[in-house]
Amino acid sequence: MILMKERIVALLCGLLVGGLCFAQLPMSVEKELTYLENDMQQKAYSKVKDQNNNLCALIKVSLSSPLPYPLVLEVGGLGVSKVEEQKSGEIWFFVPYQVKNLEFKCKGYTPIPKIPVNLRAGGVYTLSIRVDASTTTVTNVKATSGYLKIRLNPADAFISVGQTKDYELGYLNVNEGGLFAKTLNYGTWYYKVESELYKTYEGVVDFNSKTPTLEVNLEPDYSYLSINTVPSGAKVYIDNKYMGQSPLNLEQKFKNGSYAIRLIKDDYYSENQRFVLNGSGDRKTLSYSLKAQFGIVECICDDSQAEIWIDEQYKGTGRWKGNVCSNSSHILEARRDGHKAQSQSFSLQDGEEIKVKVGSPIPLYAILNIETQPMECEVYVDGQKMGESPLQLELLACEHSIKLVKDDYMPIEDKISLTHNQQLLYQHTFTEKKPPLLPAFNCFIVSQSGTYRFKPVKGNSSQSVGQVSSVEVLWESFGTATKPNIGDLIQKVSYKDDLIIFSTADTFKEGNALIAAKDANGTILWSWHIWLTDQPQGQRYKNNAGVMMDRNLGATSARPGDVGALGLLYQWGRKDPFLGSSSISESTEAASSKSFENPVASNSTTGTIAYATSHPTTFIFNKGGNYDWYYSGSSSSTDNTRWQSSKTIYDPCPAGWRVPDGGKDGVWSKAKGSSSRFDKSYGSTNDGMNFSSDFGSGAMIWYPASGFCGYYDGVLYGLGNYGRCWSVTPNGRYAYFLSFYNGDVAPSDYNYRVMGQAVRCVKE
Repeated sequence: MILMKERIVALLCGLLVGGLCFAQLPMSVEKELTYLENDMQQKAYSKVKDQNNNLCALIKVSLSSPLPYPLVLEVGGLGVSKVEEQKSGEIWFFVPYQVKNLEFKCKGYTPIPKIPVNLRAGGVYTLSIRVDASTTTVTNVKATSGYLKIRLNPADAFISVGQTKDYELGYLNVNEGGLFAKTLNYGTWYYKVESELYKTYEGVVDFNSKTPTLEVNLEPDYSYLSINTVPSGAKVYIDNKYMGQSPLNLEQKFKNGSYAIRLIKDDYYSENQRFVLNGSGDRKTLSYSLKAQFGIVECICDDSQAEIWIDEQYKGTGRWKGNVCSNSSHILEARRDGHKAQSQSFSLQDGEEIKVKVGSPIPLYAILNIETQPMECEVYVDGQKMGESPLQLELLACEHSIKLVKDDYMPIEDKISLTHNQQLLYQHTFTEKKPPLLPAFNCFIVSQSGTYRFKPVKGNSSQSVGQVSSVEVLWESFGTATKPNIGDLIQKVSYKDDLIIFSTADTFKEGNALIAAKDANGTILWSWHIWLTDQPQGQRYKNNAGVMMDRNLGATSARPGDVGALGLLYQWGRKDPFLGSSSISESTEAASSKSFENPVASNSTTGTIAYATSHPTTFIFNKGGNYDWYYSGSSSSTDNTRWQSSKTIYDPCPAGWRVPDGGKDGVWSKAKGSSSRFDKSYGSTNDGMNFSSDFGSGAMIWYPASGFCGYYDGVLYGLGNYGRCWSVTPNGRYAYFLSFYNGDVAPSDYNYRVMGQAVRCVKE
């Protein structure tokens, strides 16, 4: 009993204000360390070794009472190798057998003095420790303050707090969501909640630990407002601020109180009133009837083209009827350009309807004399043809538009202003019209009727073709079975000031033509392809292969099944085209205005660039040797410079385009991702293939089966079956090209250069 009292006293002495503190409790050896010579568990645990690989001694510790914290055994620098708690409550410590002292400790208990020992390696020992149970005396601190919580609605309201109605703590912060929370002493607290468009609320709370969260919902001190007027459309101002036109359903909140309203509408008296709002968040509707301030006038003028003006405001032409402000004087005018205005004053009462007639404007004239150099130009005034210069005109004294037109000269459009009784001389010297100058290439795209010029140079160079004596159209073709008349496509061609000038037909027609320049002996110096079509579009091919035309060179269409999509045919390295077929499925040459020359065999005379240049309509065939129209005198060699990746003077493509590269690094192999042959569905209905999924991402990349000209006779073959497009890339005595036949496609095929095949240009 005495021991228990001592423990209680020790505990009380350890208490601190605001918490608990416990005195050290006794812990002692109840049964000394005993060696268990025949312990059956010795062998089972003899394998536990220390850090030096020696067998540990096992010490089994039993406790008289459970400990609140772990029992710790300190054995010096060697350390405990392993600790296990058994289901029986024993604590087993495996320690190096070399230790000399055992010291047991536990948090909150007095340590057991060191126990000297002499242990055996692998030996098992037992030890009993007496633990006195603890007795705790608790003293609680009594709270005198806590959190006062008030939830506000609306959440952006303000709150002020105090122990008096002076609210000496002032405005306090409110958390997001409208929750006010502050640590305050228990007792009586006054609070006030305010918000701009709500009624102020004042309250008091006897605050203690059990006070719940208070809820304060402020009553609305505002109204919504709707405004109607008869008639509608009045401008609404509230306290001089424009709100819109009636009818209005305003969604803003108006604080209760007195407001000034002003309503304005043309032809009605303005309304200026006040209204009072005292709602509780509801909508108040204000309705007003406006008093008319107008009469109805019908204005009449015998001149149906005269403009009716009232008080400097335009109302209409010839006759007008409408509302006019009453109880005031008005001026009615009849106006017309080049005329003297007539006027009439009038007034009317509220609701009165009257008619007012005004005289017709009186015309005022001036004299205009027009002289031009050269004379005999067409004269248009205000869009109406008046005659040919020189010309004298009597015109109304006002502003007029004038246009002078003469063939081969630049037209002139101008404005002149005439005053009453004025005599004005208008003179103009025409500037000679110069057609557009086309860039130097072998092919010119023309997409609209007109006159065009180009320099007689070789291809895309500045090298003159020689002394030009005459020019002529060698042939014209629609690319169909219909034979054109001379002039259907190119109406005229001439040579002037070292320029070749040609004009299309007045009505633009699509097709192809060839213009040639000749010397004094009639020998063709050079020839140029005129391609009359809509502007070809570019189609971007995959894998950065390039931008290709949407059609073959010479084609007037890119539509599947259209004969206009076939285009023209070219021998490799020649700039001049040969006619394709007039059918998508039959090898029938398209009709032309003039017949082409008969094919000739290649030899040292005919197989030259000079001969090919001077005979642009002659197909040069080769049945053997190097199978090229170009004669080299060898069966294995030829010239590779006629077409190249860098555009040459023999490239047949128009400005900005060239014949593409071929082979394994060519545009078609690169776009496909391989130069190997592949199978593809053939468009047998339209006789061709859509390569949109193979070469690009467009909806339609159409290649027609345009056939070819045979190497041994120059005759058309394979229409509707074979599609072939040249590249610039040579392959020995051959050249690469795109080839397809029914369902078989070869993006890197090669063939004889003498063949006549299609060309599809790539953007430079």
